[in-house]
Order: sequence, then structure tokens, then C-alpha cells
Amino acid sequence: MKFEFSAGGVVYKKTPKGNYKIALIKDPFDKWTFPKGLIEKEEKPLEAAERECKEELGLSSLEFLEKLAEEEFFYRWPPKSKKPELRKKKVYYFLFRAPSNSRLKPQLKEIKTAKWFDLNKVINLLGYKTLKPIFEKAKKRIQNG
Repeated sequence: MKFEFSAGGVVYKKTPKGNYKIALIKDPFDKWTFPKGLIEKEEKPLEAAERECKEELGLSSLEFLEKLAEEEFFYRWPPKSKKPELRKKKVYYFLFRAPSNSRLKPQLKEIKTAKWFDLNKVINLLGYKTLKPIFEKAKKRIQNG
């Protein structure tokens, strides 16, 4: 079995009207999730998370706020193969703030799309139940400034 280490983030912005928006990507499994990717050699999880969020969302600037969580899970790759390989993955999640005028320019090689969603709608959009506690922690931090 292959073991992978990834990092990603919950990326938010505050609109000029004072609303909070969260950036989500649609992954190859057709589910809404947070941007993430493999940690490269000589890279620390935080560095990888920031790089992946910027790449997948097409953002040039992010401010790191805090580490949110780590999760481990199994999955099969490639998803539509007749004999997908079982893999184990550990993902480190961090909270980032994007500038209020940020526009997404998603990298469409590995993801289907990316969009900003209202903070209160995200919990019902997330395609993986393991992300819900991570999002709740991020939401609390965002609302408490």
C-alpha cells in the first residue's frame, strides 16, 4: 500500500459588505472539498498547504492564521479504474485568509472547478463528513476574529 502526505487549507475572505466566503474545490470524485495536495520533498506541511491553496485556487496572496487539524484516511486511485490501488493518506489542514478582493482562477488540471461559498452554506456542501469538524473549527475562528 502506498502512503501519502498532503497539506491543504480552509481559505476564506471577508467581502466589502462584511460577509465571509470560503473557497471550495470540486475534486476528481465530483465532491466539494478544501484545496490540498502532496507535500513535496524538503517541504514542511504549512509550506505545502500554502503552495497548494495558491495553485489550485489561483491566488497570489494568503495569510496564515493557524493549524486546524490532521486527518488520516484510505482511498482508491485512480477513481475510475477497474483495479484501483488502495492508498493511505495523512492530510494537514491550516486556516488562511485571502484578500477581500480575491478572485479565483482555478487550476483545472487536477480539480474540476473552484468557487467562493457563503460561510453558512459550506457545511452542507462538503463532500466528506471528516471535513465537517475541521470546517466547524475554522468557522468558529473566523467568526471570533
